[in-house]
Amino acid sequence: MKFSLSAPPQGVGDRAPNSTYYKTNWNQDFIGYLIVALSVVLYVGWFIIWPVKPNVRDFVQSPISHVLLFFGLIALTIFVHELIHVAAAPNGFTSKATVIGLNARNYRFYTYIDSELSWARSIFVVAAPFLVLTVVPTVLRFTAGLPTDWVGVVAICNASLSANDLFIAVSIFLRVPRQAIDVQFDFTSIRYALKTA
Repeated sequence: MKFSLSAPPQGVGDRAPNSTYYKTNWNQDFIGYLIVALSVVLYVGWFIIWPVKPNVRDFVQSPISHVLLFFGLIALTIFVHELIHVAAAPNGFTSKATVIGLNARNYRFYTYIDSELSWARSIFVVAAPFLVLTVVPTVLRFTAGLPTDWVGVVAICNASLSANDLFIAVSIFLRVPRQAIDVQFDFTSIRYALKTA
């Protein structure tokens, strides 16, 4: 696994032998606006759902500390979010081709995983950070009385960060056949393989 400050690797080859690859594209501009809108809806929605709103003043008193603490927590949430993608993939941490990065051209964080993913596994890999950092803390808050405040900040920020992941997961669920054996995805398309007869 490595870290990068450049665009994600391009040109993933055909990894599944005796298969035919298909590609599904979508309009990048439209999807960009849709992702921003979904991100705002998730942020506002989770903020409304979270029972106790984070009270930063209980932890730190100076205004500059509020800002630094908040942005530090967002940076940590982004890093852990990307690590969860890697952990959910087969051989994610051991593969030398796995990349966690920031595309400096469009300021998007990404995880590149060079593993052959089935239909179900690809949905799990994409949705795992949302489940671990947003859904699980929220469920534990309502069922087990999990302490709120900073856990709430992480859950709310991650809900917003997961907009693109949730769009891709739903797209795979709706547009890729369940028999697909090598699902590859990025911001503009989904590529998948089906066994040839």
